[in-house]
Amino acid sequence: MWRVVLRNHQQHALRLALVCLAIAVGVAFLAATFVLTDTDRAAIASSADQAYANVAVAVQGPFSSSRLPGLAGHILLPEDVLTTVRRVSGVSQAQGEVDGYAQLVGSNGVLIGGNTSLARGISVGPVPSLRPFVLGAGRLPSTSREVVVDAQTFAAQGWHLGQSVRIVSDLPIRAFTIVGVVRSRQTADVLGATLLGFTVPEAQQLLGSEGHFSVVLCASHRGLPEDVLASRVASAIGPGYEVLTGSSFARESADFSSAGVPTFSAVLDAVFGVIMLVGALVIFNIISILVVQRRRELALLRCVGAWRSQIYRSVLGEMAVIGVLASAAGLGLGIAAAAVLRNVSNGSGAQTSAAGLDISPRTVLVSLLVGTATTILASLLPAIQASRVPPVSALRQDVIGEVAASSRRWRVTGLVVGGLGVALVAAGLLAEQGRAAEIWLVGGGMALGLFGLGRLSPLVVPPLIALVGWPLPRLVGAPGLLGRKNAMHNPRRTAATAGALVIGVALVSLLAIIASSAKASSNSQLDQSLSAGFEVVHTGTSPLTDGPSGSQALSPRVLQRLQAQPGLTVSPFEFVTFLLDGHGGYGAAVDPSTISKMISFGTLQGSVTALSHGGFAVSVQQAAPLHLTVGEHVDVALVDELPSRGSTEMQVDAIYAQGDHESGFLFSTATVSELDPSLALSAVLIRAKPGVSSREAEAAVASATKGFPDASVLNVAAVRTSEDQRIASQINLITLLLALAIIVAVLGIVNTMALSVVERTRELAVLRAVGMSRSQIVGMVQGEAAVIGAVGAACGVVLGLFLGWAFQRALSSQGLTDLMVPWTRLVVYVVAGAATGLVAGSLPARRAARVDMLAAIASE
Repeated sequence: MWRVVLRNHQQHALRLALVCLAIAVGVAFLAATFVLTDTDRAAIASSADQAYANVAVAVQGPFSSSRLPGLAGHILLPEDVLTTVRRVSGVSQAQGEVDGYAQLVGSNGVLIGGNTSLARGISVGPVPSLRPFVLGAGRLPSTSREVVVDAQTFAAQGWHLGQSVRIVSDLPIRAFTIVGVVRSRQTADVLGATLLGFTVPEAQQLLGSEGHFSVVLCASHRGLPEDVLASRVASAIGPGYEVLTGSSFARESADFSSAGVPTFSAVLDAVFGVIMLVGALVIFNIISILVVQRRRELALLRCVGAWRSQIYRSVLGEMAVIGVLASAAGLGLGIAAAAVLRNVSNGSGAQTSAAGLDISPRTVLVSLLVGTATTILASLLPAIQASRVPPVSALRQDVIGEVAASSRRWRVTGLVVGGLGVALVAAGLLAEQGRAAEIWLVGGGMALGLFGLGRLSPLVVPPLIALVGWPLPRLVGAPGLLGRKNAMHNPRRTAATAGALVIGVALVSLLAIIASSAKASSNSQLDQSLSAGFEVVHTGTSPLTDGPSGSQALSPRVLQRLQAQPGLTVSPFEFVTFLLDGHGGYGAAVDPSTISKMISFGTLQGSVTALSHGGFAVSVQQAAPLHLTVGEHVDVALVDELPSRGSTEMQVDAIYAQGDHESGFLFSTATVSELDPSLALSAVLIRAKPGVSSREAEAAVASATKGFPDASVLNVAAVRTSEDQRIASQINLITLLLALAIIVAVLGIVNTMALSVVERTRELAVLRAVGMSRSQIVGMVQGEAAVIGAVGAACGVVLGLFLGWAFQRALSSQGLTDLMVPWTRLVVYVVAGAATGLVAGSLPARRAARVDMLAAIASE
């Protein structure tokens, strides 16, 4: 049987290549993500190990996630900690290091480097072995207005030693002179960041650390273990500090620098799953057609003594070989794509390591297993069908035949499963809002509904083909009529061919509806809740609606300068993370006396101004699932709070109907600052005082933020625009990834049409013999493919409409309150589907036009 398998592959090399493409695209996506992730993480980890190779012990304050990520997220250490550490037995050398935000500003006033989370300023300490870099050119800074720059940024900007540059930090823009270039001990980049090095006093002033250090690093005497020295240091400085061994500190630094490295998020997992599902559908359809085409061959094998199990294993074996080949090809494509993407990133000046690609055994193994397993699973049912071919079929003249129409069993199964799916969707939509089970019911019901629809597709497809293909005979005459009838001739095959396209277009349509609805809901909620005239946020970050994950700290001096403007009412806004009775979440620390002027809370139970007494306010949307009521006392623990202090009992002072768009929980700044002294400024809300025009207020805000290019001023319209862009960028990325699934679906149409041409060789020859021209044959095959593409796209759009409506209803309690349908885009999808089918049918159509009439007729 293995000889039969290999012979089939040798005789149908082109078919083999086309089938491989269906699964190779998904495997390439998986492999490229793994390779890029592993490469960046390995390079950063190696760089961190080298940077702190001589550090035996590091001392930090407790971590505070409300501050900037990384080392700057720790509460600062007093300078006398360094003095204490130097006296510890076993410490050979020690120095304090200041670490924080500092970013270069271009001549046009735009920040250099883009990613502000990796724009890093650091002090240049006196101990060379404890610095995270080495000097590559020039010298180290010795005065307050001198700076060293990392080699990658220096080269990308085309600078020279002695160049004057402008830098913004906690202070407004200041000019510095580049006196040196630094690099890691391996490559030109330094922990994947843009690095600026200052003298210790200058760094303390720039980074808001006067009299303090971010971390104290020390080296040990030769032969003394890290953990022993760490224990001695911890005993000397006492509790309240975090003492790490050098290896642990290097890992923490690598984790900080890896913050921007792509990971396998739920979104990527879902997209990959869709691509593989579409590929499996394509393979299932192709193998089903091949089994029908090889019916006589399989019957002859049964006649000469082959068992059913042997036929079954031969088909699965054939697909296993294809799966391995496709997975290997996908792995190679993924590695090539990762190399191209990495070169493009490096060429664009991105701060990525120049190290080679990291191709781990896990990447190879998972790629091969996933691709091969998907191919084999998609072939199980066709293999069973092949094993059931009776030997007598070898004696029949009609050896190919057509797949039988849907049986009663299929219809009953489709109705039962589809009805159950509809019932689950209805139960999910009628469930109590805010329940997590609601979304699962809707999603599960839709999956069952799709399965049921697939079983009923042979009944649904013919009328759809007749409707969608109605214009073809009127546009291209007889070829169009024949193309439409060919598509209707085998409805199950047509449904299977269009099914992959249906899924891809449905998901893209769903995303378009979700994006439009999210924008409409966001704008509606902003109009209702935001009373402030301006928001000041860190440049490059999202408005307040994105929470702490999209926020970076502003300089406190920005708040001070805004508060000094007499015509403005100013309210600080600081994100905090917390645990409330064991439930994690995030909220905001605000000024109770001014926040009501910035946010319209709608119907209010209790009083927001009462927050000054130590309680908190919560939105209706957040209070409902936690069953909170005004006056109730609950335990709240800030994530940043010292473990020794535990949780704090707080009272629910207010429950508000609007304002959840900005934050679902509000605390007093004074209360939170007592628990977390490192509380960082996330944004400033501003409103003009009575009698001050909007133009005067705008001028006052611009004057206060002058010299801080990292502070962006957004009016209400800009907040709305920024939010729309954020939603669009997220949805567009997912849509772009899902385009891979549509590409796989198009490959399925190409494969199906190509195999259909082979199957109908004699029919095509007869048509040519009775006078049909080659151009008419081309038109007939392309018309059939166009109808299949149009039906798939139209069904996908209709399904996407239903999915969009259902998910909007299910997510209405999560902020997706308005349903908005982008009709123009959906119509474009249908037209594009027909065009895609037309293009996909071009190659099989040309092959059909070249059929040799006499040879084809004589072959039968």
